[in-house]
Parts: sequence; C-alpha cells; structure tokens
Amino acid sequence: MGNNQSQAIVITGMHRSGTSLLAQWLHKCGLHVGTRLLGASVGNKEGHYEDEDFLDFHKQVLTRGGLHFNGLVTSMPKSFSEKERAQILEIIKHKNAGQALWGWKEPRTCLFLDEYQKILPGAVYLIVIRDYMTVAGSLISRIYKRTENKYAAKKGIHKWIWVRFKQKRRMNLLQKKWAEHFLKTWLLYNQQVKKLIQTLPEGQFMVVDQASLMHHSKEIFDSMKDKWGLDALQYLPYQQLFKKKLQSKVLNLEPFIKNKGLIDEAAALQSWLQGYVPVFSKLTQDQP
Repeated sequence: MGNNQSQAIVITGMHRSGTSLLAQWLHKCGLHVGTRLLGASVGNKEGHYEDEDFLDFHKQVLTRGGLHFNGLVTSMPKSFSEKERAQILEIIKHKNAGQALWGWKEPRTCLFLDEYQKILPGAVYLIVIRDYMTVAGSLISRIYKRTENKYAAKKGIHKWIWVRFKQKRRMNLLQKKWAEHFLKTWLLYNQQVKKLIQTLPEGQFMVVDQASLMHHSKEIFDSMKDKWGLDALQYLPYQQLFKKKLQSKVLNLEPFIKNKGLIDEAAALQSWLQGYVPVFSKLTQDQP
C-alpha cells in the first residue's frame, strides 16, 4: 500500500484446498508468512507454511467452545471472548511491528472471518477454492495414509494381511464414516468465504483456484501487485512449486453421501465461488 502502515494478506481457504502451496508460493515471492511455521506431515510433505501463532490460537478457541481443535467441524465456533480478542490483538500488533508486509495461512481462519474483518479492517484476502468432492476425498485419503504408513513399516504376515484383506476395507470404512461429514465441513467453510466476498469491497479480495494458478500465475501476481501495492514481492512461477505426484487420488464419494441435497447445495456454492475466479486469455498462459 502507498502508506506507512503495515499491510496484512490473509490467505483464505478450506483445508486441502491448496492453501499450503499458495502460502509457499507467496513466501518464495518474498511475503513474510510467519516465524514459527508448521512443518511437513502426512498429506503435506512440502510443509504447511502455517503460522503456528494463529494455529495455536484457533485451536484454543475451538477447544473452549467444545469443538475439535482440528477445525473439521460442521457447526460454527463461538465468537472470541474478551480475553481471546486481547490475545489475538497482541499477536497482530507484534506482526505489524515486525513487518511492513506480512500474511498468514491457517485454514481455520475461515471460521473466524467476521472477527478478523473487525480486527483488521484494512486486510486483503487471497482466497483459494477447490471443488467439494476433491477436498473431502483428500481429507479421507490423508486419514487412510496414516494407517497405510503404519503397515508399510511392518514386515511379513502383517503387511501381507494389510495388502490382501484390510487395505480396501479400510478405505471403504473411511468413506462411509467421513464423506458426508467432510462435505458439510466444506459447506461451512465456504459459506463463510461467500459471506466475506459479499461484504468486502472488490479491491480487498481475489479468488483463485489451482487451474488459474497453474496457467496464469504471472497475471494473478501482477493483479495483486496492482491492487494491493505489493512492490516488495518478486514473481516466481507457481508451476515451479507444484508437484502433481503429491496430489491425492480423486475418490468417488457420491455413493457414500446419503443426503443428496448436500451435493446440490455444494455444487451451487462451488459455481458461485468459481464465478469470482479471473478468466484470462489463453494467449497469456504462463510458459512451462
């Protein structure tokens, strides 16, 4: 921005929507995304690029409200208490004092967007979206991978039993248990994103998806610089960071979702959000 105030970029999106790679990209372009960053884990081998100050705070708020700290919930958490509001204000004050331009990525932020709009009225939001079935499937695959890794470390009969009998059954059970739940979580998060878009001035947000980032990262980067005055950042092609082999296999979850109305609701919301993703000419595609 063209003033002396610190500028915050909120990297916004549901779990498994590409927020980690987006945060990594901006970090490589020069954006400060935190001092304590959550490292690599199952399902995120390149690291989360997640600011642990915000992560710890959000977990605390969720736990106080009786919700699971992982944020994969189907109901909204309570608003910040006075003590929590003072706590997050102190965190943000520290970030503002340390950097002229900074941002954070933490998917649970989606559950507290109303709060952050009040606390940081001048913040800008880079929103990344991903379709509901892919997100739900990726969350299930991550749980499955933890079990698979356990058996991969075993030898002999135990490993053979896993491959021969348990592997397929385990995935089937996970899909039955979690497909509808994670679809509801996707809806909850992205309904909050929709509310954010509806209340922010056009100049304070941008919506992207993986396809637009893969093919038009330069245009997206230039648009951000023009909109938000991010002269301190230096462009790096997004494709240099994307690794297809790390993407989860797409699962067919529809048979495991009993309430088909949820699918219709998610499809309508996905279409609405997709309408905000910039359309670029094929002539301006990034070169591989």
